[in-house]
Amino acid sequence: MKSREVWMVCHSQNEANTSKTLPLWRNQGYKTLVLQHTTPGNPEADHAVWCDQNLGSPASFNYILDRVLPASADLVVLGSDCLVPDQSFLASEIADQFFERFPDGLGILQPLHATGEENENVTSCASPFLGRGWIERAYGGYGALHTRYAQYFAGFELYWVAKSLGLLLERIDIRHAEHSETTPEEDTFTRYLESDFALLQQRVRMGFPGSIPSGILGTMNSEVLTEAQAALDALMNTEPLASRRAA
Repeated sequence: MKSREVWMVCHSQNEANTSKTLPLWRNQGYKTLVLQHTTPGNPEADHAVWCDQNLGSPASFNYILDRVLPASADLVVLGSDCLVPDQSFLASEIADQFFERFPDGLGILQPLHATGEENENVTSCASPFLGRGWIERAYGGYGALHTRYAQYFAGFELYWVAKSLGLLLERIDIRHAEHSETTPEEDTFTRYLESDFALLQQRVRMGFPGSIPSGILGTMNSEVLTEAQAALDALMNTEPLASRRAA
């Protein structure tokens, strides 16, 4: 059986965070790639590149996946500099299970992403595993994520697009977690919250146009798209969106 390369990729403005988390990923058998937005440092990564401008998570991830990620990478985790991997599974074990479900790599595995609250009702792809097939073919071949989002809700769309295509594998037994440090990115993009949410509402209402991967002739599951609308309605009542609407 082919030995799969599994990479954790992230973009970071906090080298102290990467120094804590990257060794944890390496210990589980992952290769690591960091796109730095601060003064170039020397993170303990297999590959590190520098960009003087942070364009937001969707655009940064698409840049990493399209322009920086080695062609040898079979499976990729979209992480962050404060994300901690599941300690119970090696990267090779997750890869074997992923490719058993998606032999051509066209799929997404979503673990339980814990942020301090137990919530197994996942409706967004936070720290997902993307197969090479998804990276190369998603959105008609134009990117693994929808890049019109400045910062927020690309993961929400990713979840419902993949689920409606039958290309989502949910694994609540695989747990990612975040340590408590925050990064400057959290405040930098707050001003885009409302515009990103307006874009999300439009795209959910229209059935996520342009999101079908290249080479797929089928259609998206209409029942799942109806579920996406219900999840969107519920999202409107969560913080900080609810407080902004009440203001």
